[in-house]
Amino acid sequence: DALPISLHAKASALQAMGGTANLTAAIALYDRVIAIKTAAYGADHAEVATTLHNKASALQAMGGTANLTAA
Repeated sequence: DALPISLHAKASALQAMGGTANLTAAIALYDRVIAIKTAAYGADHAEVATTLHNKASALQAMGGTANLTAA
C-alpha cells in the first residue's frame, strides 16, 4: 500500500524542515497514517508503533515533553 508510505515520507520531510507550521502539518499526516495502518494491521503492529513514535518526536519538537500527553 503506497499511500501510507507516501504520507509517512511527506510527514517525515515536513518534520525535518521544522517550524511550527511544518510540524503541525506533519502531525496531521502522522494521524492519518496511524488511522490507515491501524485499520490495515491492527493497533499492536510495529508499523503503527513506528508512526506513533514519529508523531511523538514531532510533538516533542513543537514544545518539549508537555506535548507528549497529546500523543
